[in-house]
Amino acid sequence: MAVSHSFLALNDPDPKNMTVIEHLEEVRKRLFVCIIVTTIASIGGLFFYEQILSILITPIHHISTVAFGGKLAVSTGTGGLVLRIKLALLPSAVVSLPVWLYQFWMFIAPAFEVETRRYVVPFVGLGMVLFIMGASIGYLVFPRYFSFLAGIGGKDIVFIADANNILNQFAILLLLFGAVFELPIVLTLLSRVNIVSSPLLRRKRKIAFFASLFAAMIITPGADPITPLIVSGLLIILYEFSIILIRLSHR
Repeated sequence: MAVSHSFLALNDPDPKNMTVIEHLEEVRKRLFVCIIVTTIASIGGLFFYEQILSILITPIHHISTVAFGGKLAVSTGTGGLVLRIKLALLPSAVVSLPVWLYQFWMFIAPAFEVETRRYVVPFVGLGMVLFIMGASIGYLVFPRYFSFLAGIGGKDIVFIADANNILNQFAILLLLFGAVFELPIVLTLLSRVNIVSSPLLRRKRKIAFFASLFAAMIITPGADPITPLIVSGLLIILYEFSIILIRLSHR
């Protein structure tokens, strides 16, 4: 789809004049920057292994089904090495998130009008704050979430707290909550290309309400009745915040 020159900043290439190879080259360059930053952050994370591990273990102590007195175990000779690498990657994902968001924004920026591109810093900053908020809530939900999974096999099944397995599910839950909290950013970007609008979102409030309840029950399985309601309430707040953000961005 052709994009008029009025939609582009002075130094931006016109997407309609870029070949597929040039688009792929731009993707490669931006991914390279992100990977370099993530790698450097991961190397730094290796020096804080004990501190990061203690952060992971803290919610585990609240899970009554964990064996070994609340301690974690590795089941292979290389399990400890793999765990160190994973624990270095997990915080590096958070540290490098602003770079990933910025590079993603700069890649899709030519699809938006020049006025919208002025919001790159606020959008990246807001995206970072929302992600951290979501991941923090995921951290608090994790004990109940994993306690449900650990005990679902029944009382005759012995649960061994494999550190790598727990870390995988821990990371997935944090990333899931962090991604869900990016809802206002995603909806606002969609509004800039006329896919959604604040009047449309206001008309779909009832659907959003039931969708938030369903999503909350999916991402907090087996939790007490209060936790899904809290998560659902947060999703509804994010939805309403999206409507406000869209209205502000169109002024």
